[in-house]
Amino acid sequence: MNSTLTIAVSFSLSQVIITALVLLKPTPHGTMPRALFGALLLAVSGYLLFPLADDSARIWLGPLQTLVPGLFWLFCASLFDDHFRIKLWHLALIGLTVVLPIAGHLYPAKQDWLALVLFYLAPQLLEFGLIAMALWRVIKHWKIDLMQSRRRLRAWFCGFIGVIIFGLILSRETWLTSDHWLSQGQYLLIGVVLLITNGLLFNLDSGLFGTPASPVANAPSQDTDSLNEPQQESGLTPALMQLLEQEHIYREMGLTIGTLASRLEVPEYRLRQHINQAMGYKNFNDFLNGFRVRDAAEQLRDPNRLKVPVLTIAHDTGFRSLSSFNKAFKSAFELTPTAYRQANIKMQATD
Repeated sequence: MNSTLTIAVSFSLSQVIITALVLLKPTPHGTMPRALFGALLLAVSGYLLFPLADDSARIWLGPLQTLVPGLFWLFCASLFDDHFRIKLWHLALIGLTVVLPIAGHLYPAKQDWLALVLFYLAPQLLEFGLIAMALWRVIKHWKIDLMQSRRRLRAWFCGFIGVIIFGLILSRETWLTSDHWLSQGQYLLIGVVLLITNGLLFNLDSGLFGTPASPVANAPSQDTDSLNEPQQESGLTPALMQLLEQEHIYREMGLTIGTLASRLEVPEYRLRQHINQAMGYKNFNDFLNGFRVRDAAEQLRDPNRLKVPVLTIAHDTGFRSLSSFNKAFKSAFELTPTAYRQANIKMQATD
C-alpha cells in the first residue's frame, strides 16, 4: 500500500473527525444544515476510504461516495434558504446518481452506446448539474441575505468547497485520470479544505449555521416608533416606510435591495444593515413579502374585489408566481389565499 496515499487519507480523515466533533456541539438553531453537513462528511469519508478498501468494502463505499454532489446541493440549499424543506424529488434526483452506476456494473453489454450514455455519461452530467444548482443557490440567496458577515462567510464557504468538488470530479472523470499526483494529491487537497473548514467552524460557527429568518407572518408595522433602531439611522425609516406604505414599491415585481437603496439614495450595505438590525429581518424577500402578504390579505377581504382572480392579486402585490404567493401567504396565515377569501366571505355573510 502506498505510504504517501495512506498519509494523505489519514490526514483528511482526522479533519473529518474534528469537524464531526465540532458539529456535536448543542445548538438551538441550524439543525437541518448541521445534519446535512454531517451526512456530507460521511459521504466524503467514503470517498477517502475507497482507495484503501478491499473489494468487499468498495461495494458500499462506492455508492456512499457518489452521494457527495447531491448532499452538497442539499446542504447549500438548507444553508442559504431559511425556508428550505427536503422534498421527494430531491431524493429521487440524488438517488439516480447512485442507482445508475450500480446498474451499469450489472448491465451485461458494457460497451454499447446505451451503457455509455445511461450508466456513465448521465450520472456524471447529473453530478455536475447538482453542483451547479448548489452554486446557483449560493449566488441567488446571497443577494437577499441581510446579514453581512453571514453572507460573506457562507458564500466563501460554499463557493470554495463547491469549486473544489467540481474540479475533483471533472479531473477524475475526464482528464488526468492516470496521473499519479492526482490519485494522491486529491486526498491531501480534501484534508486542506477540511482544515480550513474547521478553522471557520471554530471561529465563526454561529455565522455559518446562523439562526432562521424572521417569519413572513411578522409583517412590518406602520408604527415606526416601535422599531427600536439606532439613532444614526433615525432618518432612514421614515423614507423607507414612505416608499413601502405610501408608494407601494414592494408591488414592483423583481424588486432588489439595490434598487430600493438607489431610490433611498443610500449605500446598499447600509440598507441591508438597517433592515437587519433595526427591523429584525435576515432575508430581504421575507421583508418584502411581509408587506405583500398584508396587502394581498386586504384585497382578498375587500367585497369589491371578490371576482378578481387570486393570480391577479398575486401579481398586483409583487409576487412572480402563484406558487410563491401561496407559499408566503400560507406561512403567514396558515391558509391558502383562496381559503382565506372564502373564510372571510362566510364571516361577512354572518355579520
